Amino acid sequence: MSDDPVGRLQDWILHTPDGRVRLRHTLEQVDFYDVTIIDTQGAVGPLQDAAVCAAQVLLSPIPPEILSAREFARGTLGMLDRLRPMQFLGAPLGPLYGVINRMDRAGEAGRIAAELQRESFAPSRGAIRILDTVIPSTVAYREAATARMPIHRYEPRRRGPTPSGRDVMLSLVRELLPHLSIDETTLDDSRVA
Repeated sequence: MSDDPVGRLQDWILHTPDGRVRLRHTLEQVDFYDVTIIDTQGAVGPLQDAAVCAAQVLLSPIPPEILSAREFARGTLGMLDRLRPMQFLGAPLGPLYGVINRMDRAGEAGRIAAELQRESFAPSRGAIRILDTVIPSTVAYREAATARMPIHRYEPRRRGPTPSGRDVMLSLVRELLPHLSIDETTLDDSRVA
């Protein structure tokens, strides 16, 4: 949780010479976690720049709507172009993955998701991959957030054609981090949050 309600950290990052790369170098000293997740808001700013420079893998949720797809193509890819020189300060950018988020059953959403899957929006900008895993638009995700529970615990099983939150998260982890040993029992373990 943020402990900077008045936004002083953004100013510090902006006005400190190594502000945008300090988080990366700090995280390199931390060795007691297998995975560290940095979640930021979608707006562009110094905090987001620092998170992007610190990340080894970038994951961008993309609602299957034409405006969101265009913003991803313009905003996210533009930000990556702007931050590429950070590699000379020891912060090379990780690969970027897009995940279709809040997929509904509307025909328009399916068409836009298919267009994103083809990566026709930015073939010349480098290694950008739209993941096969799709996060559905179901009430369980909103309820889990309200309950402050991870979706894999909130919805371990589901009836019908839509996969459960647990199954979606298992698929996402396997696709993003294939080197980890994630089996069917891992998400049932009480140590996994």
